[in-house]
Amino acid sequence: MKSTNEFIAAAEKVRRAGGHFFTFDGIEYRIHDEPNGSIRVESSYTEEQWAREVAEAEAIRLAEQVRDGTITQDQADAYLREVEGLMRRSKPPA
Repeated sequence: MKSTNEFIAAAEKVRRAGGHFFTFDGIEYRIHDEPNGSIRVESSYTEEQWAREVAEAEAIRLAEQVRDGTITQDQADAYLREVEGLMRRSKPPA
């Protein structure tokens, strides 16, 4: 993991070049101009992306369990519906 100073330097460099997006430590960020002349940087990683990745990972894990007979397809489907409901009420990690 890189330092905060490196992160700030990367954001400032991209902004000076006229850019609004940059990747740092494998995460994409968007730069927003503030009215006072400063910049605000936030992750471009959306809640929808996070929810989709969690659901895909769970589906893969459950498919393996269905194949090896640990659970039935009905159990896997019920669990995925439960996860989907939880994801709608949750937020991605900060």
